[in-house]
Amino acid sequence: MLLSGFELSLTYGGKKATVESVFQGSKVCANPGGGTFGPYQELYSAPAVEAKRDERLSSCRLARFRFGSENWELDSDDLPQSAFYDYLYGKALLENPELLAFATGFGCFTDLEYTPGKSDNCQAFSLALYVALKKNVDLKALLASHASFRKAALEEHFYSEQVRPGVGL
Repeated sequence: MLLSGFELSLTYGGKKATVESVFQGSKVCANPGGGTFGPYQELYSAPAVEAKRDERLSSCRLARFRFGSENWELDSDDLPQSAFYDYLYGKALLENPELLAFATGFGCFTDLEYTPGKSDNCQAFSLALYVALKKNVDLKALLASHASFRKAALEEHFYSEQVRPGVGL
């Protein structure tokens, strides 16, 4: 339960928030008439379930994510939309090293709520990614910025079909 994106927290601006709340609050939506709306960073402090169900995001046509001063563009490379979630999840694991250490004792993970085609994010994949990377990669350097994460993800093919079958990337 503690490794769920609805429970696992990270720090932003000196405050704690769940991965899910930050993910939802970082969405920038395209306005059909032009322009964008969001992000809704006040959702960072909302309970994860409330942030996920926020009415303002119900008809969101995702344009990008904005976390802190960084924009995470969706169409600038070959990374799936879920990469932003994986990035946030990794930052949370860095702040909770005891949970990552605990997880390294397992050989596989499952996410009972994940439904391919309905959801892009899979916390089991996020966790498995960092458990595997922890053995050979400096996670602090990898997650120093979204640019360093994106670069490594592209170079190391974190999201190839061989790594994540059946997700339709």
